Amino acid sequence: MENNDKNSITVPKFSSMHQEKPFPSIQLLPGLSPAMNLEGENLKKDKKNAVAQSVNSFIQKTFSILQ
Repeated sequence: MENNDKNSITVPKFSSMHQEKPFPSIQLLPGLSPAMNLEGENLKKDKKNAVAQSVNSFIQKTFSILQ
C-alpha cells in the first residue's frame, strides 16, 4: 500500500528484532511501579537531608569545640 502524496511521511520499517516492541518502554526502575519509584526518589531526598543534617551537626559541634 503505497502513498504517493507529496506531504506523506515515509516511516522506516523496524528490523525483525524490534517487531515485538517497536517503541521501547521507559524504564523507571526495574520491577517497580511508577508510584513505588516516586517513593524511591523521596527516600533519596530523605537520605540527602539526613546527610546534610549530620554534616551540619558535625560543623556545629566542631565550631563549639574550637571556641
